[in-house]
Amino acid sequence: MDWFLIKENEHLGPFDEETIRELFADGQCSEDDQVWKDGWADAKTFAEVFLEDDPSNSFQSLSEKLSPAIEPTFEIDEDLDEVPPPLPPLPVMTSKKSDEPPHAGEIKSSRKTEVSHVEVPSPSDSTSNEISNASSEEVEETISLDFGAEEFEIDQNEKRLLRIARNLAIALIVGILIFTGYFYFFKRGEIFERPKIMTLGDYERLSSVASTDPKKLDFAFALASDKRTLWASTNSPLEGEVFVNLKSKKGRVLGRDVEVKAKGYLKERLVIFSDFQFVQGTKFIDGFYDVEIYTVDDLKIPLLAGINFNPDRQFRFINEFLITSMNREDFNQQLERFASKRKMNSSEFWLEIAEKYRTVRSITEQIRAGFVKVLQTPSKNYQEAIKSFKDDYANRYGVFFTSFVRDNESSYERLVDKEFDERIEVMASYNELSNLSKKIGAESVSLLDEVEATNPSEKQQEQWDKFSREALIPFNLIIAECERKLALLKSRTEQ
Repeated sequence: MDWFLIKENEHLGPFDEETIRELFADGQCSEDDQVWKDGWADAKTFAEVFLEDDPSNSFQSLSEKLSPAIEPTFEIDEDLDEVPPPLPPLPVMTSKKSDEPPHAGEIKSSRKTEVSHVEVPSPSDSTSNEISNASSEEVEETISLDFGAEEFEIDQNEKRLLRIARNLAIALIVGILIFTGYFYFFKRGEIFERPKIMTLGDYERLSSVASTDPKKLDFAFALASDKRTLWASTNSPLEGEVFVNLKSKKGRVLGRDVEVKAKGYLKERLVIFSDFQFVQGTKFIDGFYDVEIYTVDDLKIPLLAGINFNPDRQFRFINEFLITSMNREDFNQQLERFASKRKMNSSEFWLEIAEKYRTVRSITEQIRAGFVKVLQTPSKNYQEAIKSFKDDYANRYGVFFTSFVRDNESSYERLVDKEFDERIEVMASYNELSNLSKKIGAESVSLLDEVEATNPSEKQQEQWDKFSREALIPFNLIIAECERKLALLKSRTEQ
């Protein structure tokens, strides 16, 4: 049968009966320690279980209780032939008691306990019986009182559950303290983990903004060297989906104008944008952008955000930012060189356009002069003058206008891949020149048909003069338009 020993609310065992008696004999348990076995409702003292039926042990226990209080005063009858053998020595623990009870295995293997023997004088049979009979009621009363004082108020299973709950609570508290310490002493050094393709310079710049006071919202941007990833850091500790609209500043980017939209997820004060929708352009260009970054839904507050104020769950932030994969100094140098090159290209094209307008004006003046000559020809030579002008026009001006339009269209296509200031205005001017040359051709053919169908002899001089003036009006308007354009171009080319 398995026994359990209970010392200071600690359960030791199981032990067999022989082992638990050896523990008592070695002084590792006392008669007041409690024992328990399966099937018992309550524990009992060692003395109640193992010493109650043993006379020698009862007397030994009684002698311990009475020895401090009374001195045995009796006389041994010298006439007695036989004297009973002395009682076995009472074991007394001399080794220092540990604060914690040993485990069952430790108790079983312990055989080196030092004990000292206390010799008890051997009384006569009559004296022994007298003392035993006189104090039997007192022993029972003492045992009963001891057991009552030691009786458990809580069931042993409940104690075990309480102990387990206490240990779990301690483990939970320790775990929280360790995690909190790790977060504050190790993770707080890095606002967010640096992406592998982010340069150290960009990381330092973005993390410095992320470390500022979150009560005043701020952002910083960086562009990856492959132009495929855009990072935005913020001092907001919230988490959630974020949207951004970017539009390049005119003349302050290293290429064509760009307008793009994107969305990303804010976490640990960093947003990564990689899925772009280009409204204008096909890729990111280093330069200055008007940026609008905003949320649609409420952001979340992380568990360990450490926020000591009530932040806005939604925001809309608008500002101008330099978005580049270079450092600011290198970008400024690149922008200066690029602007100089663009200005040079722009001046070159404006000079070419001005020359083309002069050519159109000159050709228009020549055609107008040819019509004036025909309209002033006498009636008898009128038809001959018309035929001569038509042949001259076909040979000289018809071929010119065809080649002129083709040349303008070629220049227009060439500008598509060019990057320079006022590229759009230059392309528009080439388009206007092509339309103007087509208009001159159309007006010339129309007037030729009308002049050829009119007989000056059938009109009075006054009517003919009016007809001649009205016929030349379209050419006068074209020449005036060329003059106006040349005046505007002069101010551009002289800058």
